[in-house]
Amino acid sequence: MITHEPIVERCWGCSRIIMGAQPNTGCCSAYFTPAAQWRNGRKCALATHLERKVQEEQKIDPLKRSKQIARGKRGKK
Repeated sequence: MITHEPIVERCWGCSRIIMGAQPNTGCCSAYFTPAAQWRNGRKCALATHLERKVQEEQKIDPLKRSKQIARGKRGKK
């Protein structure tokens, strides 16, 4: 039988937690070893309590953009 390991402190607040019988215990419904998702400064890919940063496209002057396209530096979008 495969059992889930207990969650780590950084997992609290995620909607994927399955609460245990004891207070402050639980396991992750997505990963068997949740601690492995947080090793070496990584962030859990399925964490629902973290905000994702959306990268905004850089605003380039239209004249400068047309010159870049003419020189072939950037492909057409």
